[in-house]
Amino acid sequence: MKQKRSDSVFPGARARESGCAPGGAASGEASEKARLEAPCDSGAAPCRRHLRAKRFALLLCLLSLGAAAVFGARAALHAKRDPDAALLRETPASSLVERIAGRADRTSPLFIAHGGGAVGDALYTNSKESMRHAFEEGYRFIELDLRKTLTGEYFGGHTLKDFNRRTGHEAAWVLPPVSAAAVRARRIEGRFTPVVLADLAAHLKDIPPFVLVVDKAKDYAALLETFPYPERMIVEVSSLRRYAAALRAGVTTPALATRHLAAAADSGVHAVVVSPQTIKRDPAGAQVFRAKGGIILTASVGDCREALGDPLIGRLSDLVYADRCEAMPARR
Repeated sequence: MKQKRSDSVFPGARARESGCAPGGAASGEASEKARLEAPCDSGAAPCRRHLRAKRFALLLCLLSLGAAAVFGARAALHAKRDPDAALLRETPASSLVERIAGRADRTSPLFIAHGGGAVGDALYTNSKESMRHAFEEGYRFIELDLRKTLTGEYFGGHTLKDFNRRTGHEAAWVLPPVSAAAVRARRIEGRFTPVVLADLAAHLKDIPPFVLVVDKAKDYAALLETFPYPERMIVEVSSLRRYAAALRAGVTTPALATRHLAAAADSGVHAVVVSPQTIKRDPAGAQVFRAKGGIILTASVGDCREALGDPLIGRLSDLVYADRCEAMPARR
């Protein structure tokens, strides 16, 4: 009885007839290879091996296609991220970073007025009064937490919930004020004036020279449009992706919040924000980061004396966020 023909799994291979049949034998001229490649309708051993080989080949093909898809997706993701990595590696340190890193005495940190600085018994008000007091105390680095109104203007506020509570609008919860005018009409704890970033930019000539340290702002283009002085600003960012986005927008000194100093240095980052615990856990990493020309901002301490009294924080920090400072040396 003549065997039925069957197409091969692989293109170009030809199905062949075989003498495989119950009790039958292949012709003396047929090789072992021909018998294994021949399509079979029987349960003879060569036929079973042939079917197993075909199934195994099909499985390998499917696995290869799956692996190609996975590696292709990973390659596409790497290609998407690569421009960020290249930008970080190719961007030199800003003049501000160079000035801070080039101080004659890097064994004693400069201080940042945290949340605008303390004013009386009030902390983190981000207010005009807190900034004025910080200038009087000699601070030249002022940190403001920036939030946006519903119409897109930046203003100072530790959190929206905190700002609403401290300005008598607790029912608004996390809903931002409608506009800059609405912010100006409020008073923090009934006595402090909120800071609108556009107002601060308009009156720079009336206040002592300082560097604005920005936290929580993510719209870097709008930030620079409102405060167009990148050489007088350090902008905290939460990831390498945001670091690159800030650079593209025109921010010259982004500062990466991180716990991994070695990885930051290898990525081309020039400024980092770390906790005191990070410095204590990895003083060698802090030394290497600074030796490569980077600056370390440490956040935060309740009083500047905590930093000055700590041999690691005081020696390995370039800037320290301080809630208040009752007595400290010159901060310039």
